[in-house]
Amino acid sequence: MIAHLADGAGTPLGGEPLHFTLTGANADRFNGQTDSAGNVSHSYSSAVPGTDTLKACLHRDEAKTTPDTDPDPNEAQKYCDSATFHWVTSPTDLAVSLSQSAAAIGVGHTDTFTALVTNKGPGTATGVQLSYSPPAGLTVDSASAAQGSCTTAVVCALGTIASGASVTVTIVVDGASAGTVTSTVTASADQDDPVAANNSASVVTSVEGPDVSVTLKASPTRAAVGDPITLTAVVKNDGLGVATGVVFTYAVPSGLDVQSVSVTQGTCSGTQSVSCDIGTLDGGASVTVTIVVKATKPGTYLSTVQVTGDQTNTGNNTSTVTTSAGGSPPPPPLLPPPPPPSAPFTPPSGPILGVNVDVEPVQGEVLVQLRGKKKFVPLRKLRRIPVGSIVDASRGVVKLTSAANRAGKLQAGVFYDGVFKVRQKKKALVQLELAGGDFSSCGAQTESRTLQVKKKKPIQSLWGNGKGKFRTSGQYSSATVIGTKWLVIDYCDGTMTIVKRGVVKVYDFVKKKIVTVQAGESYFAEAPK
Repeated sequence: MIAHLADGAGTPLGGEPLHFTLTGANADRFNGQTDSAGNVSHSYSSAVPGTDTLKACLHRDEAKTTPDTDPDPNEAQKYCDSATFHWVTSPTDLAVSLSQSAAAIGVGHTDTFTALVTNKGPGTATGVQLSYSPPAGLTVDSASAAQGSCTTAVVCALGTIASGASVTVTIVVDGASAGTVTSTVTASADQDDPVAANNSASVVTSVEGPDVSVTLKASPTRAAVGDPITLTAVVKNDGLGVATGVVFTYAVPSGLDVQSVSVTQGTCSGTQSVSCDIGTLDGGASVTVTIVVKATKPGTYLSTVQVTGDQTNTGNNTSTVTTSAGGSPPPPPLLPPPPPPSAPFTPPSGPILGVNVDVEPVQGEVLVQLRGKKKFVPLRKLRRIPVGSIVDASRGVVKLTSAANRAGKLQAGVFYDGVFKVRQKKKALVQLELAGGDFSSCGAQTESRTLQVKKKKPIQSLWGNGKGKFRTSGQYSSATVIGTKWLVIDYCDGTMTIVKRGVVKVYDFVKKKIVTVQAGESYFAEAPK
C-alpha cells in the first residue's frame, strides 16, 4: 500500500511522521515518514481470507521523527484517512453460455438447451450449481449433466470445476402453450465470483400452435344424373404445433347420395352426414378424405366441409365447392350452329391444305400452343396456326376452319370441353388428337368399389359439332365424321364415343375393327387387358 501526504494546494509534504493502524482480519500498528514525494509505502500479507481496514494519521504537533506510539491527546491536530482491503483465496470466475436446437418449436414438440459452465478463474470452484426455472409456455422434460446430477426442478449439482475446465448440461423442454418466451440459466459456487455478469445466459424461443385448414375440390364439377362425382378434401396442419382431436364433417346436400368414403388416417362414418375422426395431426402433416357421390336428380349442389379440433383457429376451417347434374351425358354449352365456311371472319385467302388451319374463340377462354413453342398463349381473335399446334378449349369454345381440298373449299367445326392437337395431311380429313390428360394414375388397381369409381374418372375429353371431314382420336379408338355432333372421352380403361346427331364411324384400336354409331348411341373401346 502507498500513503500520500500533500497540503491543500496539492504540494507533497516530505519528512512527516505517519501513524498506521490495521484492524479486521489482521491487526497491527506501524509508523512511517513521508519521502520527498510525500509518500510512505508498506507491504504486508494475510494468511486468512477476510477484510482489513488500514488507517493512516498525521499529527501536526509532533516533532519530525518516527514515533513508536501516539500519546498525543490533541485530536484537532490529527489528520487521517483509511482504505479497505479484501483478502480472498484463489478467485474463481464461472462463465455460462446457452444455446438451443431450434429457435421456433410447435406446441407438443421438444427443444434442447445446451448450457456450458466454464471456470475462467485461477482458483478451483467448489459446490458449483446450475439452476433453470422454465418460463410459462415451456415444461421440463429432462435434464442431465456431464458430471454431477440434475433434478427436473431444474437444479444441477456439478461439484468441483478446476481452473479452465468446463461442464455441459443438457435440458430438454416441451412446448406447452403458444408464445415467445425467454429461458435463463444461472451458475453459482461456494467462492465469491468477481465477474458476476457472466454467471447467467439466456435464449429466446418461439412456441407456435397448430393451424388446421381444409380445402375441397370436385371432379368433375358437372356430371349426368347417376354418374359419380369425386369430392376430395385435404385437411392440413399448416402450423408447427400438434393438432389434437381433429374431426372432419360433411353435411350431404339433398339430392346427392354417398357411394363411398375413404380417409388416409382415422375412420369415417355416416351417409347423410359424413364424420371422420382424424385424431392427431402433426405440424405440416395432411390427411385426404375422398367422398364419391351421385346425383339423384338434376340440379346444382353446394357441398360444404368443415374441420374442428381441440385448438381454436377457425379462419380456414371450412371449404365449399359447387357441382351440377343434368341428363346423361352432361349437356354441352348452348351454342349456335357453326357458320358456313364463307362467314365474314374467314380470311380472303383460306388455310392451306395440310399446312395450317384457322381458329377463332367463340366463348370462354381458349389457349393455343403453336407448333415448336413451349407455352400456351390466349387466343383473343381469329388466328391462323400451323398444323401440329395444340388448342386448349377446356374452359371455352373454339371454331376451327380448314381447307377441304386444294381448290380452296373450306370446312368448319366447333369444339369445346377438351385439349387437342391439330393434324392434317394432304387430304381433307382433319384429325384432332386428345391431349392434356394425366394417365399416371392408370396403373394396376384392385377391384374395390372405391377404385372402380376412380377407374371411371374421365382423363380427357372433347366435344365436336361441325360439317366436314373430322376425326377425333382418343387413347383406344378414333371417331371419324362427315357432319355430326359427338363426344369422345378417354378413361383409364377405355375410350367412350357418344353420338348426339348424325353418324360416326369408330375405329377400335385394340379390336382393330370399325363400328358404326348412330345418333343417340355410344361405343366403348376397352383398353388392352
